[in-house]
Amino acid sequence: MLSKKHYRIIKYLNDQDIYLTSQVLAQKLGVSSRTVKRYVEDINYEIKNSGVGIISTKGVGYRLIGPPKTIQNILKEALRIIEGFEADDSIESRVENTICLFINNDYLSADELADKLNLSTSSINKMTSRVKECLAKYNLRLISKPYHGTCIEGEELNIRSLILDYGIKYDDNNNLKVYLSNITNEDIEKVEEIVETYLKRSNIIVADKDFNNLLSSILVAISRTKNGNNIGNLFQISSYRVHNYIVIHHIMTQIQERLSLTFDENEYKYVSLYSGFMIYNYGIKNAQLEEMIHKDLHHFIYELLDEIKIITGNEFHKDLKFISALAIHIKIAINRAKTESQIKNPLLLQIKSNYPVEMNFAMFTAKKIHDHFAIKLNEDEIGFIAMHFAAAQERINIHNTKKICILCHYGIGTAQLLAEKIKKYIKHVEIIGVYPVRYLDLALAQNVNYIISTVKIEDFNGNVPMIIVDNVLSDASIKKIDETISVAIREREVLYGMFNEKAFYRMEAHSKEEVIEEMGRRMIMEGLIDSSVIASVLEREKMLATDIGHMVAIPHSPINGIHKSVICVTVLDKPILWKSYEVQLVFMICFNLADRKNFEIFKYMYNLIENTDLVKSITKAQSFHEFIQMIKEGI
Repeated sequence: MLSKKHYRIIKYLNDQDIYLTSQVLAQKLGVSSRTVKRYVEDINYEIKNSGVGIISTKGVGYRLIGPPKTIQNILKEALRIIEGFEADDSIESRVENTICLFINNDYLSADELADKLNLSTSSINKMTSRVKECLAKYNLRLISKPYHGTCIEGEELNIRSLILDYGIKYDDNNNLKVYLSNITNEDIEKVEEIVETYLKRSNIIVADKDFNNLLSSILVAISRTKNGNNIGNLFQISSYRVHNYIVIHHIMTQIQERLSLTFDENEYKYVSLYSGFMIYNYGIKNAQLEEMIHKDLHHFIYELLDEIKIITGNEFHKDLKFISALAIHIKIAINRAKTESQIKNPLLLQIKSNYPVEMNFAMFTAKKIHDHFAIKLNEDEIGFIAMHFAAAQERINIHNTKKICILCHYGIGTAQLLAEKIKKYIKHVEIIGVYPVRYLDLALAQNVNYIISTVKIEDFNGNVPMIIVDNVLSDASIKKIDETISVAIREREVLYGMFNEKAFYRMEAHSKEEVIEEMGRRMIMEGLIDSSVIASVLEREKMLATDIGHMVAIPHSPINGIHKSVICVTVLDKPILWKSYEVQLVFMICFNLADRKNFEIFKYMYNLIENTDLVKSITKAQSFHEFIQMIKEGI
């Protein structure tokens, strides 16, 4: 029988469609390389009659092969297992089940554990050390009492943190599973109904993840209250938000009436603080920004966005909708961080892959939050912040859409064909109308940014730029239009200007730190940067690794003073595991803050490396001249 981790290997190999080493798979699964090899053997045994298998190439790694249709059928089963709550017989699952048993029982003997888990007593004894390791992360321990058995001992708040992680689970589809023996399905339905009804009647709208956190904290409070485990007087009034407390007090008062419970006063305070719950309303319109955002946070966000503008040129500070949403999320994130309330971001890998520029903005934001509020955000929170930047960027893209009219003297059919080709190949273009040449006055009246004409118009006096295309059916005409109304030429000029023959290296390395330090050492010798840049790059890597898939990493740092902006290119002889991905091509971007033409360099770079064939070609380049030729041909 295959477990979730077996199926996760299948999914990773299918998603990447390249060879993955046992070290990469081991890191993704949180197991050893030896365990990965055993899992692969299990998989091949189970699916041996399907025509699908995992092949192994020495020194390269594993790859999934077989008929595409059969692979897709196996992948569907993998996704069902991964996203659901099916049983998992791995050692990790056994440890989780053991912890859940301790959570739900005062004491358990080794024989009782063996009986409940259907394992031998010797297997239980071997697993105990793994259970202790997990508990130690929560400052908890196992203690034994003669004639009673073994139990978990530690501070009540730490026990509750353990319960939140092991006793209550949500899958990627927000399906809830509660592993608390004194919480019934009826209890869950009643609590969920009370919470949802109260929030709706109070016109309070919260995100699904915040609703789940609130519900989970309440369920833990109910479970511990039923067992007679009180928190004690651990909170002061200043440690939780009064308006949250009032809302939660109303909700929990209804719950204790429906479930015939009596909550201690500290349970209201516990849920107020540890749920990470923050009242906000997405539906608020025309409200004064100063009323919605705390003054200190308001000032912090504008300073943050001013710095981002200086570095990148992006004017996010003009988007009040973005500022409001970001302020709300930062409040929630800070509250969660203070209470050590962890939240998983199921879209993190997709966000890092699809929105690398926005992840960079979010990482910068997290650093500023740490500097200003002394709060360290984890990678999941940074991913959520990145999505706010992504939404703002989409609004900017829509705002920057170019409106054009087409004038054609060949006939309306030819003009429509030209219009369809433009829409297909050129981004952020809206075609307002297609007219015969004689209707130029109507085209000008449409308030467009450009007019595209198939014929030169004598004595044209309009204020709108006109693009003349001679051969409307050729790709060259589309390219001419694109180059006129887009930034394609500027991207090339910026990139070419930042690559430097003295900053192209091939080397062998075994870690990202070794790569960065060696690149820095060589660049310093060439007089391209100073030593402070490398320290800055390494510090950023600690916050958020810069491997973005496609065998590429983009470490970076701003520079000041006399040094010009430069992109150092390094091709590694063999790929190394950076953090989440294997990397063989490294672009280290050092951009001078005074050089405004480099503000959008990250966008240009990400556009370049989206071309996987180009990346593969670059890894074979033996010289700077080969590399730059590949770049010129690949863009």
